[in-house]
Amino acid sequence: MPEIEREFGVSRVALTGAVTLTLLLRLVGGVAAGSAADRWGRKLPLMVSMIWLAVCDGAIAFVPSFTWILVLRTLFGLGMGAEWVAGTTLAMENWPARSRGLISGILQGSWAIGMGLAGPVAAWIVPHFGWRALFLVAAAPPLLVLPIRFFVPESPEWQTRAPPAPPVPWSAMRATHLGKIVWGALAVAFGTGAYYALVSMHPNGAEQHTRI
Repeated sequence: MPEIEREFGVSRVALTGAVTLTLLLRLVGGVAAGSAADRWGRKLPLMVSMIWLAVCDGAIAFVPSFTWILVLRTLFGLGMGAEWVAGTTLAMENWPARSRGLISGILQGSWAIGMGLAGPVAAWIVPHFGWRALFLVAAAPPLLVLPIRFFVPESPEWQTRAPPAPPVPWSAMRATHLGKIVWGALAVAFGTGAYYALVSMHPNGAEQHTRI
């Protein structure tokens, strides 16, 4: 963030706004990928979303203005939500049912592994090659789409899925599940807001402390 601020003369508030837009579009991408995964299988939306992420990340390395960062990071959110929905579903449905609880916990906790790797990578790349090179490096992991295409099987549960059940009437859902849905959505919304507010700004706090 500090390097982008200096190059384009924008405020920290504008940069955190880019994070917000990413997360808002993540919701849209997740809903779209969930629908596509039920219709065409889990692998296709996962692979499309990974290519989408690579393109959006890599393109940021060549942006001429901060407006393009906002646009590309907003579009990045679509792929971010889509990859998580399709990827976790494919992983869970390919794993033995008896240990899915354990593996889902490991999958959720792997955010920390990625952040732990991203820190030293950024600490080495940015001083030597600049912030733009960091986005080129970030575009590389989604290229795992190639081995996924050839070596990861489609979800067996999706392949043997039963015909869809008739939709539940709105009146019945409202009476039995609406309160739980609203409560769960609010809990996740507040949790996500607190989480990303901390992890997005923590590196900048460390940077300010180093300056002092």
